[in-house]
Amino acid sequence: MSLTLSEVTCRYGQLTAVDRVDLMVRDGERHAVIGPNGAGKSTLLALIAGTVRPSTGRVLLDGRNLGATGPARRARAGIARTFQQPAVAASLTALDNVALAAWPRADLRGFWRPSRYRALRAGALDWLDRVGAADLADRPAGQLSHGQRRLVELAAALAGRPRLLLLDEPAAGLTDTESARLIAVLAGLPAEVAVVLVEHDLAFVGALAGRITVLHEGRVLAHGTPAAVGADPQVRSVYLGSREL
Repeated sequence: MSLTLSEVTCRYGQLTAVDRVDLMVRDGERHAVIGPNGAGKSTLLALIAGTVRPSTGRVLLDGRNLGATGPARRARAGIARTFQQPAVAASLTALDNVALAAWPRADLRGFWRPSRYRALRAGALDWLDRVGAADLADRPAGQLSHGQRRLVELAAALAGRPRLLLLDEPAAGLTDTESARLIAVLAGLPAEVAVVLVEHDLAFVGALAGRITVLHEGRVLAHGTPAAVGADPQVRSVYLGSREL
């Protein structure tokens, strides 16, 4: 899997949220996008996921221009996304949220039968266990804490067997234990699964990302390894300050 953004711009009236951004994410890469609030980070994820269309520029997956391809078709192509506010079905249990997400890409698709549902639930329970949330399986998602819903949302995204996983502030609202578990889960993903994450928790970014892109006012300010980005004077001036990657 390879993702390429070429001169991608997104405008809302007079506001330019993303300004001529170039980005390349290679197969299996763990790539972080960081920067101040309002830098265009979440909009960038939306442009990749297809929920927002670029004003100009191209988004390519494996060399194919996604163009007007909507989020549903991009999901079927292997792009999964989580959100700043976890997107779960409040009335369903955690387990059924994950099973529902797995259904479109399951080998068991076809007529709905109890045996198919049992197989989906077994796989869903495995994903909940991988993210450390198996004990939440039978609880309605609407009764879970913010951090717990975030883990359920991640399990649901992974259950769809993505090739590219987009994470919008995945560590927000997690305890230190949950955050450490999440880092282990993401680090242990199959080598062919690429991850693009937007995050303010620099310890989380430093533990996971091999490459970092810094956005500022919609533009790429810096791009490179954590060490190179952390030493960049402009990045330190507009975002990092005294903090370390």
